[in-house]
Amino acid sequence: MSLNQSAEENLRVIRSLMERTATYRAISVPSATWAGIVSVAAFLLNLWLIQAGDVFFSFEGFLIIWLGVLVLASIGNTVILFRESRRTGTTFPSRALLSAIGGMTPAFLAAAVLTGSLAFLDFTRADNFMFSYVAVALWMLFYGIGLLGTQHFAPRSIILLGWAFLLGSFVVMITTLLAFSIFLEMKNQGNPIYYFPSAIMAITFGGFHLVYAALVARSIRAHQDLTVSQH
Repeated sequence: MSLNQSAEENLRVIRSLMERTATYRAISVPSATWAGIVSVAAFLLNLWLIQAGDVFFSFEGFLIIWLGVLVLASIGNTVILFRESRRTGTTFPSRALLSAIGGMTPAFLAAAVLTGSLAFLDFTRADNFMFSYVAVALWMLFYGIGLLGTQHFAPRSIILLGWAFLLGSFVVMITTLLAFSIFLEMKNQGNPIYYFPSAIMAITFGGFHLVYAALVARSIRAHQDLTVSQH
């Protein structure tokens, strides 16, 4: 391969990566917005159920609600990606999507196994009032690791989001350990502490995604405005 051919190939690869990054960022805005809205709605539902029933909300109920969020978020993302592939005339699922799924699968499998272990311990009638807090920290941890697993082909914004979840999981873990006795005392006094984990989920999986979507959308608009002004 001549020097000119090598330079042209490098330029083609760079252009392809830039186009892929731009597309990835554009698609991630509606996906993140949908995930954020569903997460906040789940917290409000969780809070309403606790107040309506005037009882502790069980770990089983917590799992049902947030696994439901996972299903709804996955369906919404699939629809968004499918519509984008139809609009651009590309295959679905694309190689980039399969690569992203492959990068995130190990972390998601680990989260699924550990969540199943918590559910099994709950089934054995162990003292489960802290399981919801543990589950939140685990989901944040492995979601962050999963996003970081896409760092070789995902835009920088996705990597920053991954770090936000990873570091946030450490905060939740440390806070839960330090406040264990406080949570136990609140439980013994009859306070419905089960809405706390859902509140954390709303702040992180809801708030982080909505902030991410807003910042990326703003960045895309600024880039478009700059491109128009240059022409």
